[in-house]
Amino acid sequence: MSLELSSVKTREHVYSDFEGTYRIDKLFEWVESHPEKHHKIPLAKVLESICFPSSFDINSLKKRALTELLKNQTLKTQVMQANLDFPILVTNDGRLLDGIHKIVKSVFMKNATIDVIFINQSQMETVRTSQTSQPHASIISPLPIEDYFVHLPESALQKVPRDFIEDYFPDHLPTATKKEKGYEVRLERPSSPYGSFMYDDQIRNGLTWWRPKTRIRDIAAEYRLYNQGILALEEQWVPLSWSYRFSNMGAIPKELILLHLDDHQDMMPPRIGKRLDGRLVDYITHEVVDLSNPETVKSAIQSGAIGKGSILTPLIHQVQKIHVRHLTHRLSQSKLYKINPVTTADAILFQKESRLGLQLSDTSWKNLARESNYVVTPHIDVWLQQLPENVPIFLHFDLDYFNNRFDGSSSWESEPSSRHFDPRFSKQKTDLKNIIKKLGGLNLQNRVLDTSIGISPGFYPAEFWEPMVNEIFKELAGVGITLKRVEEMEISRTEITESKEQPLKRSREKKQATSQDKEVPIAQSSSSSSSSKSFKKRKIGHASNKSTFLTSVSVAKMASKKFEGWKIQYQGQAAGFVKFYPKHDKVFKSHVTVDFLVPKPKRGKGIGRTALKKAIESSSHSFFVANLRKSNTASKKALSAVGFTPYKDPRNKQLCMVFKK
Repeated sequence: MSLELSSVKTREHVYSDFEGTYRIDKLFEWVESHPEKHHKIPLAKVLESICFPSSFDINSLKKRALTELLKNQTLKTQVMQANLDFPILVTNDGRLLDGIHKIVKSVFMKNATIDVIFINQSQMETVRTSQTSQPHASIISPLPIEDYFVHLPESALQKVPRDFIEDYFPDHLPTATKKEKGYEVRLERPSSPYGSFMYDDQIRNGLTWWRPKTRIRDIAAEYRLYNQGILALEEQWVPLSWSYRFSNMGAIPKELILLHLDDHQDMMPPRIGKRLDGRLVDYITHEVVDLSNPETVKSAIQSGAIGKGSILTPLIHQVQKIHVRHLTHRLSQSKLYKINPVTTADAILFQKESRLGLQLSDTSWKNLARESNYVVTPHIDVWLQQLPENVPIFLHFDLDYFNNRFDGSSSWESEPSSRHFDPRFSKQKTDLKNIIKKLGGLNLQNRVLDTSIGISPGFYPAEFWEPMVNEIFKELAGVGITLKRVEEMEISRTEITESKEQPLKRSREKKQATSQDKEVPIAQSSSSSSSSKSFKKRKIGHASNKSTFLTSVSVAKMASKKFEGWKIQYQGQAAGFVKFYPKHDKVFKSHVTVDFLVPKPKRGKGIGRTALKKAIESSSHSFFVANLRKSNTASKKALSAVGFTPYKDPRNKQLCMVFKK
């Protein structure tokens, strides 16, 4: 057995994977300066869970005598000189980047633990030296959620039928392409061809009610946030609302009640794994998922790591004791289970046992309160029976609880199953009134901290979307649960898209046609000489002092053909992104639109303006346009600090700000 391991560690400490080559030694200074991120992990766990390079036979290390392995004096010297005070470096998905000699030494010395530091994929991008594959891009542009890509070893797909891959990525339409090393899988939205939604002949009307010009391809990205809840077309966005509640509470509660109205369990395994230190990881992007950090949850939803059939699983894993009460019409009698969170392995993404899963075992009412539990029932009284007192409640409606005519199947009519659940709207209203009446009668509404509603296109008929949503809001308000619409702060892609989709009356279009054919000055408030200044000079002119910008903020380039982007790092942690989308029109000519986002817990520190400044300095573009709501003072201040100036765009009711290098 060879311990040279040149594939992991060379003189320059180089690591290579499907995406590219990385200089791992350039991370050492950061690792040394962040001892708070060093975790003592049981050595046995490391040996079982870390994915070692193929040139290293870990089983031989555990079975053979180390004295025999270390007969090579040079190798023994290298191993015994390894500094165990410096941690081994491991990716979030368990790949060893550096530290093989430390592991061997720890085994030789019979140590119980070893220091480990976990490296985010965004940090890996900061030390990338070359790119193995071509930059990824969506086939169609622009998309509300871009395509994602995963690389799989050849063995993962050799004996797997196509249906299995589609079931494995149920929120995407996966396409596997053979590469030199394994397969590249493109994950597209929606999960079914567009025409598959057309078995609901009212789908277009439903989407127009939701928002004019909403397309089928937009379905997976559409949601609306409320002060204490969310309304989404598809269920995968529900955990985002839960995350905002946890963020506002300051922590995930140790005990929680989830009142779940749904025709489905939503307890499938997500594409999320558990790291050796217990933190959750998106196995599509290899980034950390923190249920108390909405930005990480949003990212995991967009990637498809959290899907509409798996929304409950991460929540159950993160709450110490959870009482899941599931009201459904699928059963004729009630069932009680103990929930046991587990981790499993599979042949696709999770070669080690880290994928989140759940095991259910029968229990009784007597034992129910002692452990995390799952009660599934068709009876409202049983649904609310023996709820623990003084425990916060999350209330969740999937509208297919009231009617699941299609059940996601295009053959619902030609080949109806034995169960055809299609009650009239009057029956749905009666069911809703009985549920809310019972909640109010038990005075549970005062403990409801979050109310989430998923419409479920392709399951719940579009003809009922508008009246049922209105009924739910009305009934909830009747017992004191009032949901008020709120907006996500910062400039978001949705915000920019909405500004482009503002409907213009034909008379206005005609009036503007002439003016738009003329070249408009870039910044009306700036002279031609000032607009030609370099970015550095404009920055000094607009920022009152150097302390406006932070030295602890860095940006890492993102690979994409559709935009020029950077991931933001603040004190070594992910802190949002900056993206520039190339555009061309008659007013601004060639330019880029600005899209930047900083998670709520990290706002107010100057992170956004600093990252935007660094991104513009690094950008190959020279003219930048940002559209934002006039009430968004935080983003306006950040843009102004960098050097953006207001511009009156007759096409846009929002605030438009521009910057030219």
